[in-house]
Amino acid sequence: MNMSIIANFKKDAFKYSALNLIIKGTNFFLIPLYLTKLSVGEYGLLALLLVVQSVIYSLGSCGLHSTLQRYISPIDNKAELTLYFSHTFIFISLNVLFLALSTFLFNILISDIAFSSKCYLNLIVVVAILEIYEALPQAVMIAKRQIYNFSLAGLVGIPLKIVPIYIFVQVMDDKIYGVLSGMVIGLLFSLIFNMRLCSLKVKFKRIKIKEKFVEFYSYGMPLAIRDLMIVTYTFADRFFIEHYLGLEKVGIYNFYAQIASLASIFFVFPVKTAISAHAFRLDKPKLIMFCSESFRHFVIYSIFILAVILILIVGIQFHSISKNLYFSNTELLPLIVGGQILYGIRAIVGIPLHIEKDSKSILLIFIAGAAYNIIANIFLVKLYGLLGASIAIFTTQLLILFFTFYISNKYLKVSYNWKLFFIFFCTILFPCIHFF
Repeated sequence: MNMSIIANFKKDAFKYSALNLIIKGTNFFLIPLYLTKLSVGEYGLLALLLVVQSVIYSLGSCGLHSTLQRYISPIDNKAELTLYFSHTFIFISLNVLFLALSTFLFNILISDIAFSSKCYLNLIVVVAILEIYEALPQAVMIAKRQIYNFSLAGLVGIPLKIVPIYIFVQVMDDKIYGVLSGMVIGLLFSLIFNMRLCSLKVKFKRIKIKEKFVEFYSYGMPLAIRDLMIVTYTFADRFFIEHYLGLEKVGIYNFYAQIASLASIFFVFPVKTAISAHAFRLDKPKLIMFCSESFRHFVIYSIFILAVILILIVGIQFHSISKNLYFSNTELLPLIVGGQILYGIRAIVGIPLHIEKDSKSILLIFIAGAAYNIIANIFLVKLYGLLGASIAIFTTQLLILFFTFYISNKYLKVSYNWKLFFIFFCTILFPCIHFF
């Protein structure tokens, strides 16, 4: 019985990995367009704009996508599910309205900013708002394991998102404006399609704040700040790179971050998604086994992924492609990918915190991580350039993992295979030692 839980978990994770490539991999599929149509500097500017979009997304969503998944996963009553979905939709709509008004006032009050910059800001806000709404039906599909709808949303969504971007970039002189305009059109169509697939509909009548919804929002609000802290320590390095090294280096670093996101697309996000569908339904003995075994399997696969990356790096070094500006810093990949994987390990180790709904501890952990990341980037980017930024993000994820394990262990004593983790850690360190 216990092993069947892990087998089902791995089966769902595998399904979500294929689907997530489609749903979350839009930016990866757009890399060829960016490399051929945008200069390295323009690609760097686009990377910074997308950081702003991530910040706006975090502020607007208020952590309620994760909260919705956590609360509706064990619920089967359709009326109660609809109530949670409607509450979340309306609360997010109020946040979105505030963001729109803030942007409008900013455009009126700040007159010394170039018109093109204001256009970029307006489009980035719209992109963030559409992504906030698009994530709502997807959260329902994930929590209720509606894999057919989730896969259909992805299969139809990828051309809906990518085709407009390709068209707008081809016809517009301002390539960044073309990318952002295409994103808006694509996300609008994708949102409409996702909402039609969702099994729940928004009910505007007689929605009142009850005691359980006070708990719902109390759990979600710290997660909103957590998401903002994640954006801070994930993307702060771009601003320090721009400050010390220039926009071209931002473009190069973002290229490696996009390549490394394959690990997240195929591996980290699917595991987190499968956790949402499985862990919250288990009793304590099964949960301990689930955490221990999922940790072991995750680390084994991580070592394999890193070994493949090291082989690719060696191959690139002996190929003429290494002379290309984008492929001149391959030593960054193991650290950036390692940071992504550590985030996935943290998701497994942090399951007890979500089971106990201890979002305040989660918040404090990520605030500490964001603060450390900013300090680390200030010194490391200046000293070691792009490699310093990679070291900062990897050590940040390592620190967050340590704090998460320390606090989670108070709720649930789980025996993790740290010997495997040490092998994983050595695989990360090898290319760094070679560089120094």
